[in-house]
Amino acid sequence: MEHDAITGRMGTDSRRGGSSIGDPRWPASSREGLPGQCARQRSGGAVDDAATAVDVDDGLALPELPTLEDNLYLLEPDAGTARSRRDAVVGPLHALALDTALSAGGDVVWIDAGGHATTHAFARVAPAERALDRVHVARAFTTHQHYTLVEQVGQWLRDDGDSPFGAPATDRPAVVVAPALDALYREGELRDVEARRLLTHSLATLAALAREHDIPVVLTRARTDSDTDPIETAATTIGLEETRFGPRFVCDDLDFETLVYRVGDGIHQTTITYWAAILRARHPAVASDGSVAAGGTGSTAQSPTIGPEEIR
Repeated sequence: MEHDAITGRMGTDSRRGGSSIGDPRWPASSREGLPGQCARQRSGGAVDDAATAVDVDDGLALPELPTLEDNLYLLEPDAGTARSRRDAVVGPLHALALDTALSAGGDVVWIDAGGHATTHAFARVAPAERALDRVHVARAFTTHQHYTLVEQVGQWLRDDGDSPFGAPATDRPAVVVAPALDALYREGELRDVEARRLLTHSLATLAALAREHDIPVVLTRARTDSDTDPIETAATTIGLEETRFGPRFVCDDLDFETLVYRVGDGIHQTTITYWAAILRARHPAVASDGSVAAGGTGSTAQSPTIGPEEIR
């Protein structure tokens, strides 16, 4: 297993020792205090207006990303093959994870499979390079490695084991992300019945983390079939629709859907790079340290645009 932290060094692993507990950016004094604090912020509306709405058009606040509660979520793209599903979630998943962590004042805890966690993917949506310090990744490459990592994260959150994320360790978990949860359980190492048993156990462990520690857990799945039906049953599904104007979140349970983002002159759009601008607007204290460059693929200058009447 490989353990790393994605940092503002843009492509290198961080090996700085120590913890940031006591840093004024983090209201909680310890890991034990953070999950409850996150839940209180979400339920009590303690997160300021910039974290819940970016723009106001004719008096209507337009939320830009779903607000996640202490629950298990499945980000479900409208794509078929494992490769197309991976391509569809890279970007939206990273934006959702970073936004959740920044809103709660904590870190992203990422159990990776299939190479979803890359510095480039996070840098595309990060409001500033220093926001990448909040992303802690542990990578698995086999069935048993993934199963063990999920168990280690559970033990660590229960203070019954060491952090599986190496140095610098995080004491501020605000969201747990496990993309392609089923992928490594399909690699042929084990008989099908044993692989399904381990996958079911990992799913149950992650669901328990959300329930017991007041922390959102976000999953994706590599395929949609009977093996992954339990994931859909256990989790609240957030639909991810690919339109010619960019990705769009939809979740009936959260009463949320991505509408349109105002660019100016009556033009709207929903692009990955514009989400970087949304995160900078939602988290100005982080962005004030210097934002990641907004140019390149998907920039607002080159992306398709959409008017409000065309969103459907």
